[in-house]
Amino acid sequence: MEIQIQNWNKAFGEHILFQNLNATFREGERYCLMGASGSGKTTFLRMLAGLERPDGGMCKGLKEKRISMVFQENRLCEGFNALDNIKMVLKRPEEGIIRRELAALLPEEYIEQPVYRFSGGMKRRVAVVRAILADSDLLLMDEPFTGLDESLKKQVMDYIMERQKNRIVIFTTHQEEDAEYMNAIIRKIYFTRNVKSM
Repeated sequence: MEIQIQNWNKAFGEHILFQNLNATFREGERYCLMGASGSGKTTFLRMLAGLERPDGGMCKGLKEKRISMVFQENRLCEGFNALDNIKMVLKRPEEGIIRRELAALLPEEYIEQPVYRFSGGMKRRVAVVRAILADSDLLLMDEPFTGLDESLKKQVMDYIMERQKNRIVIFTTHQEEDAEYMNAIIRKIYFTRNVKSM
């Protein structure tokens, strides 16, 4: 099922982010939101996640969706290890599956270490695995590749694409190369003031 956004409006005071914005997102596709800092990419993701409300407009197909999100901040419990950070958000956590998924992106010896010992890039990878294992219909990712070198970035991108299934994936980045690597048919969405469509 697709998500249809119709005539969304959003402003903060006199600063208009979106005016009569229309967009469609379809199952199994990946979308990249691109734009300058402050253009509304994060706000748009937060609106899809239900963390911000549009000032006007409609959205069809979103209520039925299970949503997982990678925030700009990793939002991990620093005193917990990587394994437990993921267990706590899953309805039926299976340790064997979690270990296997973490091992795809982390050295195995780190899985049971508290995440406060991790680099920013390692925390990012835990956040991505957690969002993937949440078994959502809609995966939102805000700058998911921050703190990753080129080799690790491609590893994380491959991990996401291999496990996407029929999810709608929407992510933000400042690097056009990231969008191209994730798939040539990705729709690149450029935000400007008073956007009317995507």
